[in-house]
Amino acid sequence: MVVSHVLSPALVPSASVDGNGVVSDISSSTHQLTLNQKDFNTLIQNKKIVLKIIFNTPTSSDHINIYDYYKLKFNVVANFEYGVEIE
Repeated sequence: MVVSHVLSPALVPSASVDGNGVVSDISSSTHQLTLNQKDFNTLIQNKKIVLKIIFNTPTSSDHINIYDYYKLKFNVVANFEYGVEIE
């Protein structure tokens, strides 16, 4: 079973780029995602989260290079209560 949630590209800001098209400063953002009970149970069962990251560049004739030393850091933090019934 696949749980699918989409974050709007507008919510993930791009890094600052200098006049040569090279990243000159990082960007940071925080996103909150609320899972319903079915999605939460799927997450507990599969014990994995898969992120599909898409880099979109501006619609212009100038191409943006993505260099091999660029990094994307994505932290996932959970805040929840989970009850277990013991018989």
